[in-house]
Amino acid sequence: MIGGGPPRPESYFETALGSGLLSAASLDDEIKRLIRRHGKEAVAKAAKKLTKPNLRAEPEIQDYRALEPILREEARRLLNGEPARSRTQLAELAAPAVKHKQSHSSVITRLLRRLSTPRCATYRAIYALEVAKAEFSVRTLIPLCRKSEGIAGADSLAKHYLEKMNDAVIAIEEAGDPIPTNPTYDELLAAGTRASVKRNFGPLMHALSIGKPDH
Repeated sequence: MIGGGPPRPESYFETALGSGLLSAASLDDEIKRLIRRHGKEAVAKAAKKLTKPNLRAEPEIQDYRALEPILREEARRLLNGEPARSRTQLAELAAPAVKHKQSHSSVITRLLRRLSTPRCATYRAIYALEVAKAEFSVRTLIPLCRKSEGIAGADSLAKHYLEKMNDAVIAIEEAGDPIPTNPTYDELLAAGTRASVKRNFGPLMHALSIGKPDH
């Protein structure tokens, strides 16, 4: 067999299952199999544990949801050259959007704790990149990408943006087109796409136009 050796049993099973030769076991069948293997009490205990709401995670989710629009607006302000606001100011702005059973001061304390974490630093870097991409020129986006390459969690997005912009510039130059003046990210990529089409299909379109009969 090409590829070396017979197929693994699980690979064959997966292939047969995907092709419809075998039908997938129902949920009841799977549960019965687990009960036979581990016992009824163990399965019930595991199911209860896995389906129990994570009450500790819910406040964190709420906090970051409340902070997101505030941090996006803060990124916009900083990119426009406005002074940065303190963490306390950001927390106060986000607090009304937090659904909570705690006092206002407790929520502020919790938000301040979120704002000081590496996770929040990553979010802030990502929000800044996304705002710069959507609303500012590549002259603003490129140095921000360079800066964000050293931030864990935001580095991959920064690298992606840089690679796409670089590819667009290469396509424009190879097509002999002028690079747009101070374009946004989307404008630069659109120019790169047009240049690629021109470079790859220009000769064909020219040949077809020459071959058209006169009317």
